[in-house]
Amino acid sequence: MIKVGASNAANFKNLLIKASDELGINQTDSSKFQLFNSTKYNGKDLLFKDSTKKLVDVGEKKTYNLWLGKSYMDDLDALEACPTTTGPGGPTAGSNTNKPHLLVAVVLSVAMVIFGSLFK
Repeated sequence: MIKVGASNAANFKNLLIKASDELGINQTDSSKFQLFNSTKYNGKDLLFKDSTKKLVDVGEKKTYNLWLGKSYMDDLDALEACPTTTGPGGPTAGSNTNKPHLLVAVVLSVAMVIFGSLFK
């Protein structure tokens, strides 16, 4: 992300995308600089995560809300709105006892969206 109102935002974005194309996974000479590989510098995830494949222009989708979309965000809000209640016999329908399972489902869903967009 770039600071809102930055005068050179488009130039900076284009520079990063070009660097990604030229110094990313296409640059396989390990003796030269690799944008997404920190092992040469005895580190991990120094500039970007080492698992990064490339940088892409997200266009107008500048927030995670815009990127994931209204429908997905509405579904996420609905999951978070489940009330926590307990009855005399213990947890009842609508309780949050399954929250870890919901969290795993949400994380897996987001990962599928991200990885699906990488392989298109």
